[in-house]
Amino acid sequence: MGMETTLPTLITAIDVGAWLSLTPQQIERLARKNLLPSIRLPNGDLLFDPAELRGWLHTLRASGKEAPHG
Repeated sequence: MGMETTLPTLITAIDVGAWLSLTPQQIERLARKNLLPSIRLPNGDLLFDPAELRGWLHTLRASGKEAPHG
């Protein structure tokens, strides 16, 4: 009886930028500074888990801090 796992749908810096009203370059800069949760692939590309981003935004709101600007 095998266990099936569903991988999260990952999105690009373009998608995140559209969501947060920032450019993809700003999103990548924030991720490389570890200010935005991301997944770095072996080739250096960055991908983002929408669930992690929602949690990050929730934490920012709860702390009363502003989101970092690229």
